[in-house]
Amino acid sequence: MKGSSVKFAETDAPDGVYKGSLFKGLFKDKKAVLDGFPAVGKGLAFPEPCLKFGSSTYTFKTSDVVDKVSCKFEDKELVARYKKDTSKWDVFCKVKHCPGLFLFGKYEEKGEGVPFYVVGADVTYGPMMMNLKTNFGTGLFKKSFSFDASEYLKGLKIAGDLKGNAKDLNPALFAYNCGLSYSSQMGTTVLGVSSKKKCVLNHALKVDSKTTAVVEVVASAGNSKSFPLTMGVSHQYDKAHQVKVRANNVGHVQCCLKKDVSPNLSLLYLLQTGEYQYLYHTTRCDAVLFFVCDFILLNVLVLL
Repeated sequence: MKGSSVKFAETDAPDGVYKGSLFKGLFKDKKAVLDGFPAVGKGLAFPEPCLKFGSSTYTFKTSDVVDKVSCKFEDKELVARYKKDTSKWDVFCKVKHCPGLFLFGKYEEKGEGVPFYVVGADVTYGPMMMNLKTNFGTGLFKKSFSFDASEYLKGLKIAGDLKGNAKDLNPALFAYNCGLSYSSQMGTTVLGVSSKKKCVLNHALKVDSKTTAVVEVVASAGNSKSFPLTMGVSHQYDKAHQVKVRANNVGHVQCCLKKDVSPNLSLLYLLQTGEYQYLYHTTRCDAVLFFVCDFILLNVLVLL
């Protein structure tokens, strides 16, 4: 079975329409349980190198696409990127202006005759949080908000994203997400809709202090009659071991074991199976041996 054929995320709506989205905060339980699995066939993945000098933190990232260096000092942040495929670069700076207000700006070098500047702000005012940014050169604007409505209904949160271009206000070109979450003793339920004509219903339940279960179903507008379903469970065995399992309606199952060797090193092991039909009807000894060996290895890693 090829790893590329396994797809657990039927919609990217929970990721927001842009990087600074506040809407994706509604799906924090989903991120903790259904995401973070090692990619099949992708090889080793290393975190970005990080160095600390006093109160300053420097992070470095290099890939085939981009080189990036960032520096965080108290309530200030500076990021520089170089995009290798386009030979373009940008510089980003973010500072705290006053309590509840961060201002940021970015200069983008696009190789054109005019400079491109992006300005924006992160605003927190009582139960309201907002992220606003605008590119004066291209006209692109991005806005996101999150509102804690517990004052009106305990456990209720509302959030949304909007991305468009001020030079062309055709609503058909806008990208958006909007949704709400409700938390109670029965868990947290999230409902979200997107401009891609998809509706996401998600429910997370904390079984105990170490175990969380999540189920998510996606509905698409139009002639599609399918309702992709994904479910998962996460269990923190102890401080050094975590086990996560996820499955979908197609029959794919993945089990991930995470072992924290040290504060700076974590090992992840992934067991992946095919469709249920294959699991229940196979009689090949090598397939049975494969699953038995994986089960033994998982138990050995837990005991380490």
